[in-house]
Order: sequence, then C-alpha cells, then structure tokens
Amino acid sequence: MVDCVRLNCNGDIIMNGRARCEIISLPKFHAIFRQNATPTSMRMKLPITVASIPGSVEIWDSNNPDLAYFSANHNEAADALNVGCDENDYACWGFSPLTWDDSQGSCIVARKDKKPLHPDHVAALAEYCSDHLTPIFQMQIESEAFHWIDGQIYFISKQSVLDEITKDKFEEFFRAWKARQTHPGTRQRISPYDV
Repeated sequence: MVDCVRLNCNGDIIMNGRARCEIISLPKFHAIFRQNATPTSMRMKLPITVASIPGSVEIWDSNNPDLAYFSANHNEAADALNVGCDENDYACWGFSPLTWDDSQGSCIVARKDKKPLHPDHVAALAEYCSDHLTPIFQMQIESEAFHWIDGQIYFISKQSVLDEITKDKFEEFFRAWKARQTHPGTRQRISPYDV
C-alpha cells in the first residue's frame, strides 16, 4: 500500500467536518499511478498526480438548501495543483486545463514514484501553487497585455515565472510554511524530497 492524500472539497470540509487534507492508502497498482504528473510538480521535481474521487461531485450537486451559499464541490487546492506551465501552451499557461476546473469535488493526490505523501506536503504544495505562483502567473499574463504602468514599460517574461517553479524555490517556501504552522508535528515535518 502507498500513503497518498485525500484533498477534500468544501462540501466534505464544511458539511462532513473532514480536514482539507487526509492521509489514505492505495494499492501500488491503483490507476492514479498511471496518470500523467501535474506540470508544476514535474518542474519542481516532485511529480504528483491528482484525480477526482468518483461520485464526489454528484454528492454535492443537489438541491439541498444547506449548500446554497457555497460551492460544495469546489476544490481550489486541487485546481491550483493542476496549473499549466508550458510556455508554448497559451490556453493552459497559468491555468488548469479546461477538462479540470475548481468543481472537481474531493480528490486523491499521489506521488508518481509511489513514495509516501503526507497531508502537510500537499497542503504546502497547494498553498505554494495558489498563493505564490498564481499571482506571478497573473502578473506575467497581464504584463503581456498591458505594458504601461505609471508611464513605465512593464513586462515579466515567462522565464521569470518558470524560475519560480523549481525544487529550490519550493523547498524555501516549505521551510517558511512550516515555521508559520502551530502544530509541533507539522513544524518538524521533513521535506517531501527527503522521504
């Protein structure tokens, strides 16, 4: 069995009281290990795959009035993990593919190398992608369309974005992320590269 992470959607968190990230075990021959790794994880030399849990979306696509004020099947963290970083793919540069959106429900995240994956690693990786990389992608995309800011030429190259999607940059982020956590076990968590 391989330790993987269940990355829960809003419905599972708010209505079912589940944590955002939970450890799960899958057999080594599970189909998730045959999927392609996400583009950003490949650049960071930590290849992971993300797959929706069958039936997860259908559970939350209902007329339940308790679900009227939030997107129950929304999973921003899973969406952030799937952001594209191929500088020649205009449609997916800085965005997840159209086949993947933020309404995927709960998902499974696994390492392609079948090494154990801890919920803290997924939480940090999702935060890195959503809170660090997404704004950089956005600034770069906007700089291509709007070159002038306060009378100055303003342009961010795609290479400068790619320079942020590296093992070293994520390890630096992970160390700072751990330092911000309050749980002693999380603060002592080893890097996913050291597993």
